[in-house]
Amino acid sequence: MKTLKIMLIKLTLVTLLWLLAGNVFAHPGGHYHKGDVLNSWTLTNGQIVMGNFSKGYGDQLVLEQLGGKLIYVSV
Repeated sequence: MKTLKIMLIKLTLVTLLWLLAGNVFAHPGGHYHKGDVLNSWTLTNGQIVMGNFSKGYGDQLVLEQLGGKLIYVSV
């Protein structure tokens, strides 16, 4: 009986955490808003890409554009 109560408590806690996880880790509105300034990047082929540096690894940069769109640029 004691084991059943413990299992029920654990199940209740896990269920609550699962239901609340979306609200705890997310934020409304995204990163960019009207009037934000984006950097311009000129690629080796002459193309100009607008976006801000998000991260880089290996031989790639990740740029974040308006609306949170991510683009990958080879270095």
